[in-house]
Amino acid sequence: MFRRKSVDVFPSSIVGKDFKEFRVAIVDDNPVVQKIMTKSLKKFFHVNVTDDDVFANGLGLLKALEFRRYDLILMDIEMPVMTGWAATKLIRGDRRSASMKNLMSELKTLTVVPAYTPSSTDGSLARRTRAASISRPSSRGPLASPLPSSPTEPDQSFEATGARILGENRLVPIVAVTSAVTPELREAYLDAGMNEVLVKPVTPAVVQEILGKYLQAVQLSPTRGLAGGGGGGIGGGNGTISRKTGAALKDAGKNGGNVEAGTKEELLDALLHPARVPEDGYVHTFLLTYRSFLEPDALLKWLRQKILRFGEPVKSNDDVSQKTTQAGLMVLQTWITEQWHDFATDAGLKVGLIDLIGLIRGNESEVAAEPLKLAMEKQTARYKIHAAQIRDLLDPSNQQPRTISESLLTPDVLPDNLAQQMCLYDSMLFRMIDGIDFIQMGWKQTSPQLAFFIERFDKESYWVASEILGKKDLKARSAVLRTFIVTAKECLEAQNYFSTFAIMFGLSLAPVRRLKNTWESLSDNKKKVLAELEKFTDVSKNFKTYRDRLDVAAPPLLPFLPIFLKDLTFINDGNDSRLPDGRINFDKLRLLTDCVRGITAFARSEYKWWNFDPDMQEYITNPPLEMNISTLQAMSLAVEPRVAA
Repeated sequence: MFRRKSVDVFPSSIVGKDFKEFRVAIVDDNPVVQKIMTKSLKKFFHVNVTDDDVFANGLGLLKALEFRRYDLILMDIEMPVMTGWAATKLIRGDRRSASMKNLMSELKTLTVVPAYTPSSTDGSLARRTRAASISRPSSRGPLASPLPSSPTEPDQSFEATGARILGENRLVPIVAVTSAVTPELREAYLDAGMNEVLVKPVTPAVVQEILGKYLQAVQLSPTRGLAGGGGGGIGGGNGTISRKTGAALKDAGKNGGNVEAGTKEELLDALLHPARVPEDGYVHTFLLTYRSFLEPDALLKWLRQKILRFGEPVKSNDDVSQKTTQAGLMVLQTWITEQWHDFATDAGLKVGLIDLIGLIRGNESEVAAEPLKLAMEKQTARYKIHAAQIRDLLDPSNQQPRTISESLLTPDVLPDNLAQQMCLYDSMLFRMIDGIDFIQMGWKQTSPQLAFFIERFDKESYWVASEILGKKDLKARSAVLRTFIVTAKECLEAQNYFSTFAIMFGLSLAPVRRLKNTWESLSDNKKKVLAELEKFTDVSKNFKTYRDRLDVAAPPLLPFLPIFLKDLTFINDGNDSRLPDGRINFDKLRLLTDCVRGITAFARSEYKWWNFDPDMQEYITNPPLEMNISTLQAMSLAVEPRVAA
């Protein structure tokens, strides 16, 4: 794939580019090409492609996409078993639509299906009796066989495999790498869902362009994230938050060019005059928080008036009019890209947007309309997957906790694997939460996915207690206690602070703390580990130990959400929404935005290097659970009765 003398054509602009945080899949049936691609990606771009990330055909990739996340796929076209074209169509497909079935007839003409021979990696898939994945968190019923039992039924096996792909993998960038391509074939590949089509041989310079285009390095401040970071405030070492009253904000001076307050009309006007508002991130802050003083349909109507004049795009040579139109288009595209949920949840608003884009295009403004159309299509696809994930997550049939007698926490369960699977599952839940979900919580509107994540903390805590108290034998009970202590330590090292606090809270519940014999059975080493965990989760000085560690941490990580929600509530309740003169307190909205961006920045990085274990994922999704504290107390007394004084 790469030229032998790639170093000679290696441009100086590539030197120093580092993509080691990303996971790339290589799909090619030629072992030589696989080897060259793997070594070149490692040598020039620090991308570590393991043997598990290299596939000889599209079907092998589809199986891996059931439990492994990728940031980019380099896909050959002509391969045995399943072509790159067919695999792409299955990856992009929606299991809820009839189009998946229609694809099978196309696969018959493009795919050669050899007799199936089980491999060493197929056992775990074949043994599944419960569904567990990002796109379908759990199901009590058994799955159909994920692999073909014979070559006579390729349709069902391919469809089943394609349907189980992790939801987020549906949007992974796919770059076709082929020996030759005609304009017609290129169009067919793009229609199938491929993002680029490259013709072999491909130089490192071209690969650099592809990596730079589709892999955006995550370099975020651990606690502040985006615009308005600054010192102190949320996540600061002392955990303090600036509290400004309306009067103080009014007299705060120029404030570095930031908009402090204004009427609704003044704040809208500032969107179109960036020269007057040098503040970085003003548009983003406005679009995240404007619903506190303006309805979405009113904002779209206002933008329409600024972009169009008498129903047609402004064509005047007047420089001011042109700048206003361009600024309005920029705001509209940012709105589509960052806050698409406004349109996805309001059919009338979406119709108004489509109508506006049509008017822009109809006046021969194709250059202005096309980016808006592409942004709308991209966000529609993303939201469709996002909404399906949330529906599946909240499906009552997927929420069926085990009884205590159904516990699978045996000595064979390794704490490091348990911690990894908790990281993957909780990270999936956390990444379902959008910034607007946190903002709306301040307005007493809690989204289902945010509520689910908040409830997950209690669920993990009471799961810990239920597992320990469910063991009547002291030896077994001590083993479970040790498992959770080590699991909490592994979560801490993996920067899953959410689960670290949840486990420690479960261990601190009164029914567990009173188990004197169980605690005394711990070795000195485990007691030392426990003491370190207790120090980290100490609540004194507003969780100073945790906040100090968070300040120097880098993603991926999972924050302890209750502290963040407490900070967010303090900002919202401790600052006036309006100044005494009636102007909107934009400084408050900025504080809320900085806080939300600081927390959502962590969701941009994933634990990609661990694979989903289907059985363990289903188990931690629906663990043995008893959340009645009186029942737990009774269980505690049953295993270790009170000793008479």
